Amino acid sequence: MIISNPECSSKVEGQFLEQPNAFDIYVDRVYSIGPEEFSLDSNDNKTYRSSVKMEPDSNGFWLLRPGSYEVISSCSVEVSSSECGYVKTRSTLLRNGCVIQSGLYDSGFKGKVGCILIVTSGNFRLQKGSRIAQFILMTGVKAKKIYNGSYGQDSNFDLNRYI
Repeated sequence: MIISNPECSSKVEGQFLEQPNAFDIYVDRVYSIGPEEFSLDSNDNKTYRSSVKMEPDSNGFWLLRPGSYEVISSCSVEVSSSECGYVKTRSTLLRNGCVIQSGLYDSGFKGKVGCILIVTSGNFRLQKGSRIAQFILMTGVKAKKIYNGSYGQDSNFDLNRYI
């Protein structure tokens, strides 16, 4: 199912829940982020940390200890040329020491919604299909150019997890 809000021209597809000001997104996959050094130089050359796909238990739960995790949602977005978007933590997670962060989804971005989940203290049992964050679209953006970044195109980056 594709939702196209009449007040915006971006599209959201897959499992989501439309809220008054955002789309709730659901967790589909979780990856633990490795401890290796990450590097970024002034020419935008990157060396990524490793990540390992985590498998949920027989009831669909992941046990997440304090640390950082990459989360892939079950929805995709297609951000129009007059909008941009970002992912915001649901308040239930914030009140329990879990924070979601994402970069800006630029005008023209097409793909899965992903984010970083930071568990600050205590263990977190997260079940596949849980609502963890909200994707927020901002309209009235005057994009000088459409997204043409290398996200998912770097040879050290595993694009397959976003498909």
